[in-house]
Amino acid sequence: MAQGIVTQVAMALLLWAACTQTSRPASSQPASAPASAPATAQAVDPAVRRILEALEKAGDNIRADITYEVVRRRYGDSKTRTGWLAFMKGDRKSSGKFRITFLTLQQGTNPLIKEKLDYAFDGMWLAVARHRIKEILYQQLAAEGQKVEPFKLGKGPFPLPFGQPPDEMLKHFEITLRKPGKKDPENTDCLRLVTRPRFEKEIPFERADMWVDRKTHLPVKFVARDRTRDRKTVLFSNIKLGAKLDKKLFTIPRPLGWKSRRERFADK
Repeated sequence: MAQGIVTQVAMALLLWAACTQTSRPASSQPASAPASAPATAQAVDPAVRRILEALEKAGDNIRADITYEVVRRRYGDSKTRTGWLAFMKGDRKSSGKFRITFLTLQQGTNPLIKEKLDYAFDGMWLAVARHRIKEILYQQLAAEGQKVEPFKLGKGPFPLPFGQPPDEMLKHFEITLRKPGKKDPENTDCLRLVTRPRFEKEIPFERADMWVDRKTHLPVKFVARDRTRDRKTVLFSNIKLGAKLDKKLFTIPRPLGWKSRRERFADK
């Protein structure tokens, strides 16, 4: 259940992606569409461009509480997890890192239970730790000494629909500013992202709504609908910008007595 979830503004998809795929991560090769493709053939709303520019620049290291809900309309069921995440922005020499730790689970109307589930990416290895069954999987996503851009659209193993240069966003999505709704989070703007046809195989959702806080310029809510009509919602709270994060937070050593499996980069 790990893929593609950020500069910290891209946390929402990072989380969403990390919870929707357990198979081999996406290729690190460039997207099939030419890099020189025009951003969009239609005029861009200046308000949309301003929001995208602010999204690209917002913050560095971040820590936040999260609520993640999946509603499977075909089966009439739902699943909600709560926990926390941390994100460390990369630099010229190192890749970005993240940690997602779920602590609780509620399935449908059943009682809320404690169930710990961990995801950690240290710039090279992705670790997925399932505490209930005492099993951990390590996937090497980059060769030794290789710096990757893990969250870049069309290139990284966790392609994200925000925290990208505005023209890159507009190349992949048709983006419009939605009218405010009564249930919108306070003091936010809502962007509607519709995946452009030529990127349908690379982007795992048809459309998404993202609510961006006008003060922090970070997403506080993200709702995506995939091609099966399933709906995935991510909410963020207690967001801490510029958080002091230890690099050890992004690795998960194998606990004593646990089963483990490693998939090296050369084996992919």
